[in-house]
Amino acid sequence: MTDAYLTLQDLKARGWTPGMIRALLDPYDHERWINKRGHRLPKPIKLYLGTRVVQIEATEAFGHARERAGAHQVVMLKAVQTRQVVNTRALARYEALSLPSTGASSRAGREGS
Repeated sequence: MTDAYLTLQDLKARGWTPGMIRALLDPYDHERWINKRGHRLPKPIKLYLGTRVVQIEATEAFGHARERAGAHQVVMLKAVQTRQVVNTRALARYEALSLPSTGASSRAGREGS
């Protein structure tokens, strides 16, 4: 086997999402049970033929899927930023609350007398 196969990590580095892989590439072309160091893996590494990946990347369906994934990423980034702002404001309100006195300092003074 040569470098003609791509792993899931390789595909993600090329801009593929798990949903795009399921919709456009599955089933995988080959599997490998031994890692590059020669150790047996508990589950196989899914491998996709590089030429097939390149052919699919040239299709209109891949272009649309990539655009949708990019738009989704923008929306999710905005959601994360909004959540961070909400959490920061909630923390500021919480830290501004005055805590009730427990009276421990006045009791300690009486016990020492």
